[in-house]
Amino acid sequence: MDHKSFKSFSSKILLFGEYLVLQGGKSISFPYRPYSLKRSEVYSPKSKYFFRKLLDYIECHDDLRDKVSEEFSREVSLGLNFESNIPVGYGLGSSGALVASLYDNFFTDKAIEYRALKKDLADLESFFHDKSSGIDPLTSYLDRGILSGPQGIETLSNGSLGPFSLYDSGIKRSAREAIQHFNQLIECSEFKGGLSQLAELSDTMINKWLKMEAINDEMRQYSIIQLRYFKDFIPDSVETEWRNGLDTNEFYLKLCGAGMGGMYLKFQLPIDGK
Repeated sequence: MDHKSFKSFSSKILLFGEYLVLQGGKSISFPYRPYSLKRSEVYSPKSKYFFRKLLDYIECHDDLRDKVSEEFSREVSLGLNFESNIPVGYGLGSSGALVASLYDNFFTDKAIEYRALKKDLADLESFFHDKSSGIDPLTSYLDRGILSGPQGIETLSNGSLGPFSLYDSGIKRSAREAIQHFNQLIECSEFKGGLSQLAELSDTMINKWLKMEAINDEMRQYSIIQLRYFKDFIPDSVETEWRNGLDTNEFYLKLCGAGMGGMYLKFQLPIDGK
């Protein structure tokens, strides 16, 4: 098969809604095309163990088992392999891009309606993270910006990150471990209160973002609240930079995905602060 015939799937950036999406809240995500993944025409025996575990997972889930093609099992036995420059453990959706590619290549009777598609992708990505919102693979699969929330899913034409940029912590982390820790914290009423504050601010920022209105004040407050309640998700080196931004009012940091390392989002304020 011609190597160029394999479709690429981009990484993603979750701009708003980290962890809130697991609670059914609103989110905005965009494909981040500098990083991508696609099937390789070169098989690798080293990949067999991983994909056999994934195949076993699929076999245990009726909704997935009934949709996956027999070709997937054959390809796994041959050493199905993928090429990717998406850094693993950095919050850029490496597993989401892989899930999008697997779904595109090996699943029959693909869902068309966005909610059903998101569920299929979430069920598949839960193999990696225990619980997935489906947003990461959906963003990679559609290759469009996505606004997701209780009212449904919309695609966005504007894929610009605006004043946001990536801040690299230089620390690889496990999204599974971060999500498990979050699930423990959510049992605490104080943490729930902080999460409610973040949800309200996030909704305000999303609404303003869609109207192309400034979110400077909201971002500062969001950064302050995350530093207080998500301190476990912010390594010491990142916390130093985080506080520096709040002290100087030159920029604000926020989580980019699960936290505990990987990438963070840096919101740069204009020089005049307006």
